[in-house]
Amino acid sequence: MQKIKPMITQLTKTIILPFFIVLSFANLNGLYANGLKKIAILPFEIHSEKDISHIQQGIGLMLSSRLSWTDHTSITDKCSILNALEQGNNLPKKEFLANIAKTTNSDYVLTGSITEFANAFSIDANIYNIQDQTSEPFFGYAPQMDKIIPEISLLAAKINKKIFDRTTEKYEEFTEEQSYAKQRQQQQRMDPEKMVTPQDQSEYQETKPGWRLWKYIW
Repeated sequence: MQKIKPMITQLTKTIILPFFIVLSFANLNGLYANGLKKIAILPFEIHSEKDISHIQQGIGLMLSSRLSWTDHTSITDKCSILNALEQGNNLPKKEFLANIAKTTNSDYVLTGSITEFANAFSIDANIYNIQDQTSEPFFGYAPQMDKIIPEISLLAAKINKKIFDRTTEKYEEFTEEQSYAKQRQQQQRMDPEKMVTPQDQSEYQETKPGWRLWKYIW
């Protein structure tokens, strides 16, 4: 028995231990193969005479919560982004974005701005795919200040769908409203007397799944 124990111990070292090491690396490779992407969300630039710094903070929180997706996307922490911004402020745009991504170990960098004009607000955003060196623009419009955050929520839904092929409840609501608007335009062309009225629209919205929830949130 005393001779068998050392043999078993040696067998464990030579066969079983390397097996677990290989298995560990396989799991890590599988994790990266699954494509977990990291998104660095930079603070939105504000072009407005009004003090809307509180909205600027809300935008970051909104985008972080909406774009985070378990096992698919994660959000770069704010401290890492602020440190990266301090290091690359004077770089040209392309190098600046590459530096942000490298410093924070991010796959995507999201930038944006809000511009006020005639008491309304234009929202512009770009998400950059660092590996592919491509970018995708997104736009929004808020007729008044309290509509900015809901519009940011819709913008996040569009990014989720186009960039990450993720369909959210907000995106479904948006496509349903688009479909309704298209139907109304078609009816107006064919027969104005049968055009869907604003009262019909209100009744349609009230019967949509989840509409009452979104109505009270926003």
